[in-house]
Amino acid sequence: IKNIILNSVEKSIALTDKVLAGGGVNAYSALLYANNYNMGIIDFDRQEIIAENEENIVEVFVNRAAGSNGEVSVNYITENNSAKAGLDYVAQSGTLTFADGETKKVINVSIINDSNYKQEESFLLKLSDAVGASLGSQTVSTITILANAANPGVVQFENSTYQINEAVNLITIRVIRNEGSDGEITVNYSTKDRSALAGKDYVEQSETVVFMNGETTKTINIPVIDDITVENDEVFSITLLSATNNAAIGSTYISTITIISDDVANSGAGNTSSSDDSSGGSLGPCSLVLIIIVLGAFRRRTMEVLLNVNTAKRMAPL
Repeated sequence: IKNIILNSVEKSIALTDKVLAGGGVNAYSALLYANNYNMGIIDFDRQEIIAENEENIVEVFVNRAAGSNGEVSVNYITENNSAKAGLDYVAQSGTLTFADGETKKVINVSIINDSNYKQEESFLLKLSDAVGASLGSQTVSTITILANAANPGVVQFENSTYQINEAVNLITIRVIRNEGSDGEITVNYSTKDRSALAGKDYVEQSETVVFMNGETTKTINIPVIDDITVENDEVFSITLLSATNNAAIGSTYISTITIISDDVANSGAGNTSSSDDSSGGSLGPCSLVLIIIVLGAFRRRTMEVLLNVNTAKRMAPL
């Protein structure tokens, strides 16, 4: 008996390295038994399988190596990972039976397809409880379902121009996502001075907007600074710079914001000192015209008086 066991181990030395790695005494005993009778070792053909989202069936092959004498069997079962049974694939469990001399079996797993966008997901298929044969090292196979074709969409501002009264203090700008909303995307944006100055008229921003899968609208809030300085309406702009995950930037990628001034000049206080200065300083145009008129009238009156005096002298008796 000792010689038979040693001879069996020598013949299967290449297989024992894999099986004994984590099997212990029971795995060793099963290996000796299987090899003595050449009943074989069962495991998956591949540890990882890639499935397109459009596929309906995934074939997973199970091999029987190092012997095929007699009938043997092995149990199998699917297990959720990121992919979920009933949503992404059809759960399965059962028993594979290898007839005498049979070395390959296939498990068909159904993939659930729909038109909704899905990211890459995976689930597991496991072998257990071999009868007659022993289990090999590849008893778990990971099946990865690739993401379906994504349409991340086009991102742009809802409007190309906005107006806000200076006293309102906050303007809300909408960013919209059209022509698709698949997957998560990010969009960078930045404000830019024109006649309005960052830190004086509004709060500068350079940030990122995040759209989750299915989201189509986001808002950007920009504070406006109210002051008491008398000034005209002022303008700044905001620009969408770039988008990730193949999303496109639309034609309305720049929006101009006009800040309507609410400042009013105080004309009464300003004119008081000017009026005081004019009384003791240079004369304005109206004052000069008035003086000229008065002087002209005074000259005519003087001439009339002199004329009357001269006439009276000539008429007086000697």
